Amino acid sequence: MKYVKFGDTGFRWKWSDLYHSRAAFIGSNENTTKRLALEEIAKNIHDLDKKTVYRITPFSDLSLSNEIEHFNLLNFEKVPNGIQNESTFSITRMKFVQAYLNALADLKGEKRTDLIPLSAYQPHIEGPLAGYIKSVQKLDESREKIWLQEHFQELERVQWNYSSEQGYIYQYDLDGNDQQTFISFLKGCWSFWAMMALIEEEQDILIIIELPTKLIDIDSNTIYKNLVKDFLGVLVQLSYEITCTVLISSETMYPIPDLNIRHQAFWNFNAADFNWRDNESYFSEDVVTAWKNNNNNIANWLDFSEQKKYTLNVLEPLKINLSDEDEKEESEETISG
Repeated sequence: MKYVKFGDTGFRWKWSDLYHSRAAFIGSNENTTKRLALEEIAKNIHDLDKKTVYRITPFSDLSLSNEIEHFNLLNFEKVPNGIQNESTFSITRMKFVQAYLNALADLKGEKRTDLIPLSAYQPHIEGPLAGYIKSVQKLDESREKIWLQEHFQELERVQWNYSSEQGYIYQYDLDGNDQQTFISFLKGCWSFWAMMALIEEEQDILIIIELPTKLIDIDSNTIYKNLVKDFLGVLVQLSYEITCTVLISSETMYPIPDLNIRHQAFWNFNAADFNWRDNESYFSEDVVTAWKNNNNNIANWLDFSEQKKYTLNVLEPLKINLSDEDEKEESEETISG
C-alpha cells in the first residue's frame, strides 16, 4: 500500500487508495508549516514517480525549470463529446466553457449576450467552445471581436512548468481583479481536467490545489466563490473515476465542508469563517495546547471516516512507501466534540 507517514506518529495517509484519495490542508500560507508539508509531500512522491505530481498554485517560490509544456485547450475542444451528449464528460465540459465565457463578459463589463453571440455546435465532431469561436468569427470587425479572439488564442498555450523537484506546476495570477484571478485559476483546473480526460495509461496522479484566498474568503464575490467550489468539486470527482488523489490547500474553512473531504489537516490559524479557539473540542488536547503556545509546526489530522485524530509535527521527516508493507498504526485518538 502506498502511503505517506509523518515522522514517528504511526499515522499513514494511504494517498493512492480510493477511500483515502481526498484530503485538505487548512491554515495560513505564511505563518504555519502547511506549505512546507505540501512541498515535502510533493517532493517525496515525485522522487519515486516523475509522472505523478501536479500542482495548481499562485506561488512563484517553487523551483521551476526551463521545461515548459503548453496544453492546447482549443485542440481539446475539437474532440467530440462521443455517443452520449448528456454524459458526465459533456456536461462538465460545457460547465467549464460557460464559466469561462461568463467570466470574460464580466471582465469586459458587458452582458454575456451582448458580447458573445449564441451558438450551436455539433457534439459528434467537436466540443461546445468550437461553436462559440465560430460564432465570434462571423461577427463584424470590432475591438470586442479582436479582444475575444485574443483571449481564445491564449487557450492554445496554457502553460505548465515542469519542476525537477515537484513535478508539473501551473501558476495562476493573483495580481489582477477577481475576474482575472478566476479566469487564470479556471484555466489551470480546466487544462488539468482535460489532460486527465485524455490520459491513456493508468497512472497514479496527485493534484495539489492551492486556493486563491481572495476568491473564497467570507466577504468574497459570491459568484466566484461558488464557482471555485464547483470546479473543485469537478476535480474531486476525478478521484472516483481515475487513480487521482486530490489535495486541497485553503486558508479558510470554505469550501472544504461542501466537498466530502475525508482527511482534513488543520494548522494554527484564524479565518473569518472559522476560529479554532471557539471550537477547541474539535481538536486533540495536545494540539490545542501547542497552538496556545504559538507552535505553528503542529497540525491535527482528522480522519472523518474512521473518526480519528492524529497529531503531526511537520518538521519531522516524511516516509513515503510504495510497497505492500503494513505497519501498526498508533498515536491516534477518536474524534469527539
